[in-house]
Amino acid sequence: MANKIRVAKLAGIEEGSIDPKNRYVVFKAKIDPDQEQYFAAKANVIEQVLSTLATLLRQLREYGLAPASETVSAIEISQYAVRKDPFSDKVLMQIISVEGIPYTFAIPAQATDEISERLKAEGSMPTTFGKA
Repeated sequence: MANKIRVAKLAGIEEGSIDPKNRYVVFKAKIDPDQEQYFAAKANVIEQVLSTLATLLRQLREYGLAPASETVSAIEISQYAVRKDPFSDKVLMQIISVEGIPYTFAIPAQATDEISERLKAEGSMPTTFGKA
């Protein structure tokens, strides 16, 4: 009789920390419906997992199986850098979160003017939170 594979359904990451002595990232994952599991991994493993998950999510979107956008909590930015990619027609934008996680985007050169204008327009809009 063949063993059935048990698939744990990840419901989120509840907390995380770093172990600088051992160079590990440690986090607690919530497993659906009411279980929790702690994981520890070195930074290179975390980067590989994140890259793979991003690729799989992109594939889901290509099949129309995942929403193109949903409201999620925003990542606070502590630093950013913008520079022309010397090997392509792309502009590279690196954004670093307050947690120190870098995100790098390759933006087509033809999109940079529109993005710049939209950022300026959104940044100049008044805040409406708490106003009736």
